[in-house]
Amino acid sequence: MWTKTCKIAVNHGAKGGAMKLIISWLTFAIVVLATYPVAADQTSFRCGSELIDIADTAYQIQDACGSPDFKRNVGEKRIFITTVDEHRELESVTYVSEWIYKRDGGMYILTFEGSRLVSKAYVK
Repeated sequence: MWTKTCKIAVNHGAKGGAMKLIISWLTFAIVVLATYPVAADQTSFRCGSELIDIADTAYQIQDACGSPDFKRNVGEKRIFITTVDEHRELESVTYVSEWIYKRDGGMYILTFEGSRLVSKAYVK
C-alpha cells in the first residue's frame, strides 16, 4: 500500500509527494507521542515515592497514603450463576467503595471492589 501511494503521487506529477507524505506522518506521530504523557499523568497517583496502581489493595494504599479524606460505600456487586435447570444461585457479593484523596488542587477518586482498586480518576 505504501508503494502504491508513492507511485500515485509521482504519477500525478507532485514533486516530493512521497517526502511530504512521510513528513506528514512523522509530524502526526510526534504530536500524538508528545500529548500522550499529559493524558497518562492525569490519573497517575503517587503517595510519596509509591505509585498507586490498579489491583493494589486497600491496605497497601492506606499504608502508603494514609487515611482518605472521604470514604463511602457506593453499592455491591453480586455475581449469580444459573444452573442447568434454570435455578439462579448467588455465587458471591463484593462491596464497592470509593476513597477520595484531595491532592494537587483536585481530587483523586479511587474505586474498590472488595479490597482491590479497580479504577482511579482525577477531578479538578
